[in-house]
Amino acid sequence: MKAHNFKKQLLIRLGIFFGIVAVLIGAFMFFSNQSSQIAQRILKIRSEAEEQAKINQILTDLRKGKEDAVPYMNSLKNLIPNQNDLITVLPKEIEIQSRVSGVSIVFDWQQGSVVIPKDGAFGSASFSMTILGQMDQIIAFLKYWEIRPSRFSLRIDQFDVASDNSGGYKVGVKGVSFFQ
Repeated sequence: MKAHNFKKQLLIRLGIFFGIVAVLIGAFMFFSNQSSQIAQRILKIRSEAEEQAKINQILTDLRKGKEDAVPYMNSLKNLIPNQNDLITVLPKEIEIQSRVSGVSIVFDWQQGSVVIPKDGAFGSASFSMTILGQMDQIIAFLKYWEIRPSRFSLRIDQFDVASDNSGGYKVGVKGVSFFQ
């Protein structure tokens, strides 16, 4: 009976031992999974904090850059005409230079093409221009506008060249000019 009792006691103690080991392994797995999730949360919070620090640095740089840019913005505003000056003065200057270059010009503002300035961006107005004359005269006229410092900022979107019946050339230009 003692042997049977010994086996019984041994089985009970082994069962308790393995039960404790199983509980410890289960607890270890549970806590290691929890600690892994906590570590992931900590890494996520740390990366978010680093990202926020980068954003704050960029914002600081932008604010500093804005302060540094104020004098240049004032100069730029002095260089770019207002809408009224653009509409009235640019065609006059084009007409004067066309006479100096010896070409004929037909200049028109495109109806409904004005974009009003907003949010710090410049406004724009589209134009079309037809230039008639000899090629060297046309090139002289265009070089004047390309090289000469001007308060008018022009962008050429379309440029067509064709010969006319009189031995000269006809140049069609479509573009945009900017104002504040």
